[in-house]
Amino acid sequence: MQIPKSLGALVATALLFAACSGGPAATQQPGAGTQNPGNGGGVATDVPATQGGGGGGATGANGKVSFQLGAPFNKSGELDFIPLASHFAGDQGSSLTFATADNNEIVVLLFTQGVMSASWGTSAGTTMAGAQCTTQDLKIDASSASGSFDCAHGVAISGGAQTMDASLKGSFTAHN
Repeated sequence: MQIPKSLGALVATALLFAACSGGPAATQQPGAGTQNPGNGGGVATDVPATQGGGGGGATGANGKVSFQLGAPFNKSGELDFIPLASHFAGDQGSSLTFATADNNEIVVLLFTQGVMSASWGTSAGTTMAGAQCTTQDLKIDASSASGSFDCAHGVAISGGAQTMDASLKGSFTAHN
């Protein structure tokens, strides 16, 4: 299945943010490849294993986000945390990605210089992005995060129509 451009752009932005965040280096997942030292060149012999979330493993083993979208969507849901598409660096540069097992729906929480923003999207191209959020009970460090959020003044796009002042709120837990 081909991911629509808007959802692909959302994921690419989250991954770019995580790679350029200036925080500590991303943690490597267990079983994330070994090298064969023979003949001067390394050859990857293991494929990184997923630990829950989309694409296999125990569903929700590394955390979840429960969320509610306001108008125009008026939708709620729960998505699994995806460690391999996330980066922990405290509240100064973390990106947390949550998705359905079939990758048809995604929530990305970004923490930059103590400010949180959130985005939601579907593989059909329906999105809500750009929301600045207030947080409660936020705990975020080099390998885990939890808290609740309330985001207002987002922009929702569905079927080519744009709606201002969309909202997204919820709570989450995430850990490697």
